[in-house]
Formats: sequence, C-alpha cells, structure tokens
Amino acid sequence: MAEKWRKDVLKSIPQALNYQVANPVMVQAEINPIATEELDPATFPKRGAGLDELVKFAYTFDGYAHFGMEACAELANSALSAYYHNEVLPDDITDLRACMFFEARRWTLYQTMPDTRATIYIFALIDKIKMLLDTA
Repeated sequence: MAEKWRKDVLKSIPQALNYQVANPVMVQAEINPIATEELDPATFPKRGAGLDELVKFAYTFDGYAHFGMEACAELANSALSAYYHNEVLPDDITDLRACMFFEARRWTLYQTMPDTRATIYIFALIDKIKMLLDTA
C-alpha cells in the first residue's frame, strides 16, 4: 500500500515542480479559515497542484491562531522530522492542518519552492487528512 502511494506521488511530482513561479513570495494567499467539518473534496489540491493551490489550501487553517507561533512551529518541525525518519504522520486532523499551514508559511517566508522531498511530505499530509475525514 505504501509503495503504491509513493509511486503515485512520485508520478505527480514533475508537474508540481515544473510549475513556474517567477518569485515565490509573489504567491498571495490570505488566511481564510474553513472548519474541518466543512472541508469537502473540492477544497483539496489535486496531485501536481502548483504552489499557489497548495498555499491556498494550507491557509484554510491558521496554525498560529490555534496553537501560537512557537507551538505550531514545534509541532510542524517535529512532525516533519518524524515523517522523514519513519514516514509517520500525526493522527489528528488539526495537527495535520497545522503542519500544512506551517510548511506554506515556510515556503512563502523563505521564498522557496518545495523540493521533491517536501512535495512528497505535503501530499502525504493531504492524503492523511482526506483519509481521516473519510473515516470520521
């Protein structure tokens, strides 16, 4: 199952990485919170989505307002590390959404495009959120 998922994600990466943004900081997205129970399939970016779509989705949750800046950063950084070392993600939708939010902030703040590894991580977060919503 995990291997099939990885192959699906890897197939979509070239599209995501070929998305051209002349200056990533120009991606303008406002934080526009949507309650978790109001998320629907149309809300989620599709495989190969560009940075603007990923940021727009990430900004449907305000991790700083919910957790505070330091706690959100700590949660997101430890989740990222756990994923990179063990492919483990949080089991809580709120935590997953906070991780998405923080990654989007990281890209826009540091004016960087997500690399292959970050793209795999982001779509893993999205897939886990979808899975948890489907089982709720």
